[in-house]
Amino acid sequence: MRHIARLRKSGLTIVLIEHKLNVVMSMSDRVVVLDYGQKIAEGTPEQVRDDERVIVAYLGRRQSAALAASRAAEAGSDAAPSTPPTPAAGKMEH
Repeated sequence: MRHIARLRKSGLTIVLIEHKLNVVMSMSDRVVVLDYGQKIAEGTPEQVRDDERVIVAYLGRRQSAALAASRAAEAGSDAAPSTPPTPAAGKMEH
């Protein structure tokens, strides 16, 4: 991953196909999410992380509803927000 980070800093655009979500979030400027070969979301890591279609694809509808309820409860408190899973493919641009 350090090698990819160095290449990115040099100004290269890199297309990364990765299933390690922490890698995608930390290295990508733009992310495209596929579900069974169909694009369901595209944007910044933060945008796709919060996209309902992505949440449903990764967690399922029941867990998505529980996550929404948890976020609503956190919005009323000072607790740090939870982070849902993120997509598994990203494009890195410099």
